[in-house]
Amino acid sequence: MPFSRIVAATDLRIESDEAIRQALAIARGRHRVAICHVLPDTRLVRSLFPQLHADDAVAALEVQRWAREEIDRCLSRVGSPDVDVYLETGSAHARVLARARNLQAELIVVGGPQVWPRPTGTAQQIVRGAPMPVLVARSSPRGPLLAATDLSDPSIAALKTAARQAAALGLPLEVVHVVDVEREAGWLAAVRRLGAGGEAYSARVAEAVERAGTELAALVAEHAPGATAHVAHGRAATAIVQRARAIEASVIFVATHGRGGLDRMLVGSVAEEVVMTASCSVLAVRHIA
Repeated sequence: MPFSRIVAATDLRIESDEAIRQALAIARGRHRVAICHVLPDTRLVRSLFPQLHADDAVAALEVQRWAREEIDRCLSRVGSPDVDVYLETGSAHARVLARARNLQAELIVVGGPQVWPRPTGTAQQIVRGAPMPVLVARSSPRGPLLAATDLSDPSIAALKTAARQAAALGLPLEVVHVVDVEREAGWLAAVRRLGAGGEAYSARVAEAVERAGTELAALVAEHAPGATAHVAHGRAATAIVQRARAIEASVIFVATHGRGGLDRMLVGSVAEEVVMTASCSVLAVRHIA
């Protein structure tokens, strides 16, 4: 992937090794990788006890020394000690984003989260707030790339990025669109749940899938020529993750709006759930309106 300035965030878990490993693989020895680990700010916890500040300063130095030793062990495991290391203090996602902006990073790489859902998870918050692409790294097969699109303009950035990476890596690319059958079938879906209207429901779904296939083919021809198109139907995030497993994808590409509040719930939840639940790596590309 042609990203020349890369920040890899680590929380010193073994799972973070994969983030550093993939960041180094992307850099290919031609670009510097910055490793960023964020320590808790003990001053915020013990601000009511100024007499303990001296002890806190000593403890902070010990923690920094321990963290640096852990990072060195990690770099030894992944086989590349030649990186820049930054130890930050404060809120994990905020300090990683600040460091990435300071270095004018083109990519942030983070390890996959342990549990879904984690509404305050660091990886999730970095994906929400980063103006640059974020790779949520997991150990993945060297399979095809999968780009997810809802056929909207905001999703084109992720599609174009996927097409460039497929060409650079010499890997096949599949573009998937998921038809929301409940929305497309409308009242027929409710009737079907009551045990009636099965034929009309099936006809409506088939029509929606055919229409989506035509739109998807045109989108792929324009922005990712040579890629294959696949239309699925069902719940979007689930269908995308299932398709990635079916083709043994190495990376899923999704667009994120980077919004908050109700907008994020309505628009960004599909991308966010894919980021957090996929078994392979996911590259989230933020749409800038």
